[in-house]
Amino acid sequence: MKLSIHPDAGAELVAAATFYRNFGGPKIGEAVVKTFEQACETLLNYPEFGVRSYSGARVLPLDRFPYSVVYRVRTSELLVIAFAHQRRRPNYWRHRS
Repeated sequence: MKLSIHPDAGAELVAAATFYRNFGGPKIGEAVVKTFEQACETLLNYPEFGVRSYSGARVLPLDRFPYSVVYRVRTSELLVIAFAHQRRRPNYWRHRS
């Protein structure tokens, strides 16, 4: 299975890592990216692991940070459509495909 990341999801990841780096130091900023990468690796192995949302996407909350990986499973692709903060703007990503 191939991993693809929607450009907006990539920008959200960069923004979160930058925020944590600026306010917590470089190691915490790197930890955000590492946690995201580990979540994606898990999803590539177990694509049905996330909770199905009403829009048909799946959501995997991260343990260490208040973010979730929002994704869709296609035939041979796992598409990350959002790196969403768990307490801000719920479901803003629904229009992404």
